[in-house]
Amino acid sequence: MSKKKPLDPDSTAALEIVNMEQMQELSAEQQQVTREQTIAECHELIGRIQSFEIIKKFTDVGSLVWLK
Repeated sequence: MSKKKPLDPDSTAALEIVNMEQMQELSAEQQQVTREQTIAECHELIGRIQSFEIIKKFTDVGSLVWLK
């Protein structure tokens, strides 16, 4: 079995920097996914509110026609 040569401090530090950068990139990607999901949920909620508003208008018109 071959023994691994220990890394010098500069190489170890460089590997740690690369790992931290990868973690930061992953975190940024996860934050972007969360933002996009939140935006999609907001748009869905806006659509529901708009649909209820139009139904309300139709029922108001129906009530006015019935009262006439």
